[in-house]
Amino acid sequence: MPDFFVDDLTSDQVVTVYDWVMSQCKASENATAWHITAQKDLPIGAIHEPARAYVAGEIESFRHGLVGLSIDGIELPYLTICVEGRECMSFDYRKGPEWNAHAITALLEMFARIHELAPNARIWHTEVGCGHRPTSHFAEALLQFEVERR
Repeated sequence: MPDFFVDDLTSDQVVTVYDWVMSQCKASENATAWHITAQKDLPIGAIHEPARAYVAGEIESFRHGLVGLSIDGIELPYLTICVEGRECMSFDYRKGPEWNAHAITALLEMFARIHELAPNARIWHTEVGCGHRPTSHFAEALLQFEVERR
Protein backbone atom coordinates (compact mmCIF):
# COMPACT_ATOMS: atom_id res chain seq x y z
CA MET A 1 0.00 0.00 0.00
CA PRO A 2 1.16 3.58 -0.54
CA ASP A 3 2.51 5.38 2.51
CA PHE A 4 2.50 8.81 4.06
CA PHE A 5 5.53 9.42 6.26
CA VAL A 6 5.93 11.91 9.08
CA ASP A 7 9.59 12.11 9.99
CA ASP A 8 12.22 14.39 11.50
CA LEU A 9 10.23 14.20 14.73
CA THR A 10 11.53 14.38 18.26
CA SER A 11 10.62 11.49 20.55
CA ASP A 12 8.17 13.77 22.36
CA GLN A 13 6.55 14.71 19.05
CA VAL A 14 6.11 11.02 18.15
CA VAL A 15 4.16 10.66 21.39
CA THR A 16 2.19 13.89 20.88
CA VAL A 17 1.24 13.10 17.27
CA TYR A 18 0.28 9.50 18.03
CA ASP A 19 -1.82 10.56 21.03
CA TRP A 20 -3.58 13.25 18.98
CA VAL A 21 -4.37 10.84 16.14
CA MET A 22 -5.72 8.30 18.63
CA SER A 23 -7.91 10.99 20.23
CA GLN A 24 -9.71 11.14 16.86
CA CYS A 25 -10.38 7.38 16.54
CA LYS A 26 -9.69 4.00 18.11
CA ALA A 27 -7.24 1.22 17.35
CA SER A 28 -8.32 -1.79 15.32
CA GLU A 29 -9.70 -4.59 17.45
CA ASN A 30 -6.79 -7.02 17.31
CA ALA A 31 -3.96 -4.46 17.52
CA THR A 32 -0.96 -5.66 19.50
CA ALA A 33 2.63 -4.70 20.22
CA TRP A 34 5.53 -6.87 21.35
CA HIS A 35 6.41 -6.08 24.96
CA ILE A 36 10.16 -6.51 25.31
CA THR A 37 10.33 -7.32 29.03
CA ALA A 38 7.26 -9.57 29.08
CA GLN A 39 8.39 -11.22 25.80
CA LYS A 40 4.86 -11.39 24.44
CA ASP A 41 2.34 -9.52 22.34
CA LEU A 42 0.05 -7.29 24.36
CA PRO A 43 -3.14 -5.62 23.13
CA ILE A 44 -2.49 -1.97 22.29
CA GLY A 45 -5.39 -1.04 24.58
CA ALA A 46 -3.60 -2.69 27.52
CA ILE A 47 -0.46 -0.60 27.04
CA HIS A 48 -0.51 2.75 28.78
CA GLU A 49 0.57 5.37 26.21
CA PRO A 50 1.87 3.00 23.51
CA ALA A 51 3.96 5.61 21.69
CA ARG A 52 5.66 6.64 24.94
CA ALA A 53 6.27 2.96 25.75
CA TYR A 54 7.89 2.55 22.33
CA VAL A 55 10.09 5.63 22.72
CA ALA A 56 11.13 4.37 26.18
CA GLY A 57 12.15 1.01 24.70
CA GLU A 58 9.44 -0.98 26.48
CA ILE A 59 7.73 -2.22 23.29
CA GLU A 60 8.84 -2.75 19.70
CA SER A 61 7.62 -0.68 16.78
CA PHE A 62 3.96 -1.29 16.08
CA ARG A 63 1.28 -0.85 13.44
CA HIS A 64 -2.48 -0.93 13.71
CA GLY A 65 -5.62 0.20 11.96
CA LEU A 66 -7.37 3.47 12.75
CA VAL A 67 -11.07 2.80 13.17
CA GLY A 68 -13.49 5.69 12.76
CA LEU A 69 -10.80 8.32 12.17
CA SER A 70 -12.77 11.51 11.71
CA ILE A 71 -11.45 14.98 10.98
CA ASP A 72 -13.94 17.87 11.12
CA GLY A 73 -16.82 15.40 10.99
CA ILE A 74 -15.54 13.58 7.90
CA GLU A 75 -14.63 9.95 8.47
CA LEU A 76 -11.53 9.01 6.55
CA PRO A 77 -11.26 5.75 4.64
CA TYR A 78 -9.34 3.06 6.51
CA LEU A 79 -5.76 3.96 7.37
CA THR A 80 -3.10 2.23 9.43
CA ILE A 81 -0.56 3.99 11.61
CA CYS A 82 2.93 2.68 12.25
CA VAL A 83 5.21 4.01 14.96
CA GLU A 84 8.36 2.78 13.30
CA GLY A 85 11.14 4.89 14.70
CA ARG A 86 11.87 7.35 17.44
CA GLU A 87 11.81 10.04 14.75
CA CYS A 88 9.24 8.67 12.30
CA MET A 89 5.74 7.34 11.88
CA SER A 90 3.80 6.36 8.80
CA PHE A 91 0.25 5.95 7.58
CA ASP A 92 -0.77 3.34 4.99
CA TYR A 93 -3.88 3.57 2.88
CA ARG A 94 -5.52 1.68 0.06
CA LYS A 95 -6.36 3.60 -3.10
CA GLY A 96 -9.98 3.57 -4.16
CA PRO A 97 -13.12 5.55 -4.95
CA GLU A 98 -13.77 6.25 -1.26
CA TRP A 99 -10.97 8.83 -1.51
CA ASN A 100 -13.26 11.55 -2.78
CA ALA A 101 -12.68 15.31 -2.50
CA HIS A 102 -14.08 15.45 1.06
CA ALA A 103 -11.87 12.58 2.25
CA ILE A 104 -8.77 14.09 0.64
CA THR A 105 -9.51 17.47 2.22
CA ALA A 106 -9.91 15.79 5.63
CA LEU A 107 -6.62 13.93 5.10
CA LEU A 108 -4.83 17.18 4.26
CA GLU A 109 -6.39 18.78 7.34
CA MET A 110 -5.10 15.90 9.47
CA PHE A 111 -1.57 16.38 8.16
CA ALA A 112 -1.80 20.17 8.58
CA ARG A 113 -2.73 19.64 12.24
CA ILE A 114 0.13 17.18 12.64
CA HIS A 115 2.40 19.87 11.20
CA GLU A 116 1.10 22.30 13.84
CA LEU A 117 1.96 19.76 16.57
CA ALA A 118 5.39 19.13 15.05
CA PRO A 119 6.43 22.18 12.99
CA ASN A 120 9.80 20.68 12.09
CA ALA A 121 8.24 17.49 10.69
CA ARG A 122 8.71 16.45 7.10
CA ILE A 123 5.45 14.99 5.78
CA TRP A 124 5.67 13.14 2.52
CA HIS A 125 4.08 10.46 0.35
CA THR A 126 5.47 7.56 -1.65
CA GLU A 127 3.88 5.13 -4.06
CA VAL A 128 4.00 1.36 -3.64
CA GLY A 129 7.46 -0.01 -4.34
CA CYS A 130 9.10 3.41 -4.52
CA GLY A 131 10.74 3.25 -1.13
CA HIS A 132 11.90 6.60 0.08
CA ARG A 133 11.26 8.57 -3.11
CA PRO A 134 8.71 11.25 -2.21
CA THR A 135 6.03 12.20 -4.69
CA SER A 136 6.15 15.91 -5.43
CA HIS A 137 2.41 16.29 -6.04
CA PHE A 138 1.52 15.45 -2.41
CA ALA A 139 4.09 17.86 -0.95
CA GLU A 140 2.81 20.61 -3.22
CA ALA A 141 -0.84 19.88 -2.35
CA LEU A 142 -0.14 19.91 1.39
CA LEU A 143 1.82 23.15 1.18
CA GLN A 144 -0.95 24.81 -0.85
CA PHE A 145 -3.57 23.52 1.61
CA GLU A 146 -1.65 24.87 4.60
CA VAL A 147 -1.22 28.28 2.93
CA GLU A 148 -4.93 28.52 2.08
CA ARG A 149 -6.16 27.51 5.57
CA ARG A 150 -4.21 30.29 7.35
